[in-house]
Amino acid sequence: MSRYRSIGICIIFSLCMLSRIPAAAGGETEELLRRALGAMGGAEALSEVRSVVSTADVEMVGLGVKGTMESRRLAPCLYRTDISLGFFRITQGYDGDRMWRVDPNGMVVFMQDAESITERVTTCLLDARRYLLSEEGFTARISGADTIGGAGCTAVELLPEGGIPCIVCFDDETHLPVRISMKTKNGPVQETYGDFRPVNGVMFPHSTRIEQLAIGRTIEVRIRSLEVNEPVDPLLFLPPHSAVKDYSFTQGGSHAMVPFTTYNRHIYLPVRLTGSDEELMFMVDSGASMTVIDSTLAASMGFPLGERMIGAGAGGTADFYMTRIGGFSIEGVNFMEQTVIAYPISGLIGRFADIEVAGILGYDFLSRFVTRIDFEKGIMTLYDPDSAAVAATIDAPLIHNVFSLECVVDGLSGGDFLLDTGAANSLLQKSFSEEHGLFDGRHLVEISLMGAGGEETAYLARFDSLEIGGFIIERPVFALSMNERGIGAFPGISGIIGNDILRRFTVILDYGNQRIGLERNRFFGRPADIDRSGIILERDDSNRIVIHKIIPGSPADEAGLLPGDILLSVDGRTIDDLGGMEGIMKSFSVREERSIGVEIEREGENLLVTITLRDVL
Repeated sequence: MSRYRSIGICIIFSLCMLSRIPAAAGGETEELLRRALGAMGGAEALSEVRSVVSTADVEMVGLGVKGTMESRRLAPCLYRTDISLGFFRITQGYDGDRMWRVDPNGMVVFMQDAESITERVTTCLLDARRYLLSEEGFTARISGADTIGGAGCTAVELLPEGGIPCIVCFDDETHLPVRISMKTKNGPVQETYGDFRPVNGVMFPHSTRIEQLAIGRTIEVRIRSLEVNEPVDPLLFLPPHSAVKDYSFTQGGSHAMVPFTTYNRHIYLPVRLTGSDEELMFMVDSGASMTVIDSTLAASMGFPLGERMIGAGAGGTADFYMTRIGGFSIEGVNFMEQTVIAYPISGLIGRFADIEVAGILGYDFLSRFVTRIDFEKGIMTLYDPDSAAVAATIDAPLIHNVFSLECVVDGLSGGDFLLDTGAANSLLQKSFSEEHGLFDGRHLVEISLMGAGGEETAYLARFDSLEIGGFIIERPVFALSMNERGIGAFPGISGIIGNDILRRFTVILDYGNQRIGLERNRFFGRPADIDRSGIILERDDSNRIVIHKIIPGSPADEAGLLPGDILLSVDGRTIDDLGGMEGIMKSFSVREERSIGVEIEREGENLLVTITLRDVL
């Protein structure tokens, strides 16, 4: 049961800098907005704003991370923002047609998922000030009273056509907009404004506090300079050339075939860091928005630790540091210098697996190629995107640098599922399960999920069918999450498709076109592989294999095994003979229903316990 976990870190950094208010309706709402229009400077002054160029100081509250931001906006909706926080640099923009972002290692990604498009409708309405200067394209109504910093304000709900709703609070005395709240794809975001100053007759806030509630991150922005109607080159809003060539194929040609190892349904590649001859094991994780290196390893190799950040993981949120490595190589491919995350990944995975993991190869690695993952042969083929010999035909827009696609579980659709090769088991988010009543009248098996954000309780459940990419999988098993932190708090995401499903296919990942491909293999029709003992194992501080958790009502529970019991032998074979955790779990997964002896140590006494293996689901 130790395989039920998901390793993933998702970096979310979005500075909207809204500085705006909503629009027209009737009665009280119309009067409130009329006063707000006057407080902002009036219709004539607002209409004359064609461009805004600003520089600002940025700080992540509580983390000690400081940096700078440059922002350029051109009417009606074009924008470009450049953020620099030490090792972490990101640029994002909108050219009137495409939303784009340049990640810390220079890759351009286009935000073409549905959530990003609807968010852009709302922010464009606000940026263009049509909420004040027009009565078309939205509705507005007063939704109640609130207080901000002890001062009263009136909340107005704005409902843009084709956009997402937002709520704007207007100060009862100044009539200026002092807060905007909306539910974005990053979860609930709240922006509070202050220090309003007139520039060209229009009031602009010079301090903004941005709260990303899903991951508990607060960002403060203080404007240093702000200029209105200065000339701005429209070419600045176009995305840079998207191809990043920070790698080379060592044998020439346009592709490399790399053997991989699977352990507990995770994919591992041997990696050599530049400056070291040692082979290290890295997990391949399409659910990680950046490459990760174990923080202890980073320190031992003298890599400089940069800023402390917050990311969203499978089990909630996690702190990590940015660092810079001199590059790395895998069989057939050399990578140049990279900005990566430093995180104690070895300790997280090492507790539950007999493999020393030095890092994770995430988006920064996979996005450079069109990747073909052949689970049947254990071969990963990395193609140069300009000469890929394979085709991906299923649209899968990137959300937080992770592929997303629609799936149907027992005829129930809605929302996106993230494609995550770092997840051993597929998962349904709590919001999806509750919306469709999936907890009701269903046989549930309590388990634990371990991820970058910590450990959480979840429930395994069997379903009738899963439709994915035109294929139907019978009797799939999903973990039903109980968590609403981290990734679980992101709206629109219904679940995660992990390697228990993906290994039934040869999988093609095409980041440039934001598509995937699925080709069924010989594993396609096999039943879900589920442990039949009810034991979740871990390594303790003395490197002994102990019981981490017992599933209630399982054969192990009925036999009287307890968390903390130290395993000595299974079915007459020692732990060493079995090959560690992997061999133990295979012993517990045999399909026939039979009894086996488990020798344990408990409080200094050796005990032999008999458990009768059977399906727990």
